[in-house]
Amino acid sequence: MKYFKIRNVTDSLGKREIRFNSDLDVEFITGFVKDSIVLKPNQQLYMKTKTLPITLHKMRLQGLISIVEVDSKEYELELLKRKLHYEKAVEDAKKMKKKEETKKTTKKTTATKPKGPGRPPKKKVDDEVEKNDATESIENEGGGETKEESTD
Repeated sequence: MKYFKIRNVTDSLGKREIRFNSDLDVEFITGFVKDSIVLKPNQQLYMKTKTLPITLHKMRLQGLISIVEVDSKEYELELLKRKLHYEKAVEDAKKMKKKEETKKTTKKTTATKPKGPGRPPKKKVDDEVEKNDATESIENEGGGETKEESTD
């Protein structure tokens, strides 16, 4: 078995190139199943295989990827790095989930003001002004003069 490092180099192409910063689909066959991986610009892929797929050879000739054969130690080191990175990401996700749960519980336990019959309703200033205006207009419509004014 041989170990290969495949890198998408479309980010280093000229700005006017058609394939500049493009994602590449790498297709290969494992057993009886045809798989494909999307390589983003400047992304690396490590592959352990006897021979490289024809799609990789075509892309290499077009100048879209670089292929380097690496030794088994470098391949194992890269797998170990990815495994550690994955485990760290899982631990961080668990910590974030615990923090969110504690935030939810603290929000639920905080005291709020009761909204029941024991609390007086809020007064609106606009309603009081409208009520006062309405009572004044009813008093003025009563017939013009009041008793006190007629005795003078």
